[in-house]
Amino acid sequence: MTPRLVMGLGLAALVSAGAAGAVWQAEHVRPVTREAGAFLLPSLADNVNSVAGIAVRADDKTLELKRVDDSWMVEPSGYPVKAGKLQQVLVGLVRMTKLEPRTASAEKYTVINVEDASGSGSKSRRVTLKNSKGDIVGDVILGKAAPGHTIGSEEAQYVRLAGDRQSWLVRGSVAAGGELKDWVDTTVMRINAGTVKQVDFHGPDGDVLTLSKAGKDDKGNDRFEIQGLPEGVKPKDELAVRYGATDLANVEFTDVRKAVGQTGATGLVLLTTDNGMKITYQTFEDGGQTWLRVAVTEKGSDADDADKIISRVGGWEFAVAEYKAKQFKKQLSDFLNMQQ
Repeated sequence: MTPRLVMGLGLAALVSAGAAGAVWQAEHVRPVTREAGAFLLPSLADNVNSVAGIAVRADDKTLELKRVDDSWMVEPSGYPVKAGKLQQVLVGLVRMTKLEPRTASAEKYTVINVEDASGSGSKSRRVTLKNSKGDIVGDVILGKAAPGHTIGSEEAQYVRLAGDRQSWLVRGSVAAGGELKDWVDTTVMRINAGTVKQVDFHGPDGDVLTLSKAGKDDKGNDRFEIQGLPEGVKPKDELAVRYGATDLANVEFTDVRKAVGQTGATGLVLLTTDNGMKITYQTFEDGGQTWLRVAVTEKGSDADDADKIISRVGGWEFAVAEYKAKQFKKQLSDFLNMQQ
């Protein structure tokens, strides 16, 4: 082995050791302190019922939550926060207890994800709590989880109070993400795919593509066929036909807003279930996204299920991911070998 190669390997080892050392120092700074055992946010317990707004800053984006009476909603849409989420977060913050100080060096914050949450690509989350007057009653930067630092199943996490250089290992953990899906139930539609009887895709040119249930295949799965095919013409993939119909039984949204009555729908899809419920999806494009308006036009024999859907989708418009948007825009050519 040449001296130059040995030197190169040695330098690489030093760099690796240096990086490992930085990680160790960020996670294992343990000076003696009288603060260990104290609550991270000591005044929050007395003020938790006054919290009326929460801002979560993550990856250079801010998600705003607002309390209205006894309910919480996401701003600006007003969509409800899922049950129990706010209680989980607030109780978790109240209970956080300092175990040991960690790094106070800004250069090492990224090791434990307690860096400034306003930077693009940041992995930290800054949670700011305000009362109805706009006064801050809690402001903390949540870092990564710290498994193995507590006894039994109790969790631990790295955190830093906003405006304070000192980071901490605390007893307790709070999951407060900066994405809409972290706070709300993103379900638009969730019905048993096995109950789908027929789906009609109404294209912008007036054509209608109908996929309907037609017995079982040799494996016992529901088989769907394309209505109106000329004799001798078959789909290139029967499984794709089945998925083309049943994929619309389960739909999640990426964004939501109150229905504002936009015109110019680009498509209409009608889904019919075995019990006679009819669900319509209207699609339209806005801001580079595909949005849905959803309605139950016939309840069928299971009015309870229909009412739950009506309660969830009524008065809202939902943006869907690009891959899901394509599932609402099926055409006959998507299922046929065009060389037939």
